Amino acid sequence: MIIFRSFKQLVVFPLDTLNREKQPGEGICLQDLAHNASSALPVVMSALNSIKLEDIEQEVARLPDINGDNRVQVGIACPILVARIMLNLCGCNHFMSDVDQYVQEKLIPYYRDVLPQNP
Repeated sequence: MIIFRSFKQLVVFPLDTLNREKQPGEGICLQDLAHNASSALPVVMSALNSIKLEDIEQEVARLPDINGDNRVQVGIACPILVARIMLNLCGCNHFMSDVDQYVQEKLIPYYRDVLPQNP
């Protein structure tokens, strides 16, 4: 799988956790969803195995510069590409705007703050 060969850096994805009470029956619902999702694994693996280096490069090109560190851009681009493929497979492309919004509003500013500025 090209994604494993091209990406070996750790990238942090800061998330806001939901603070809410657990509801009775949620565990059973999650078990049912996990069972259904496992049947899709061959399709998912096939889609992920089709990722080429050019696909990752195209995803990197969509991202703004992050203090001159291309490794961080690649680290962000790989999960975004996987999200794009997964959303496409399940016909939920409309959620990609939420992913893009998260990247632009949370992820890029986070890395611009924590990474040292290149001269």
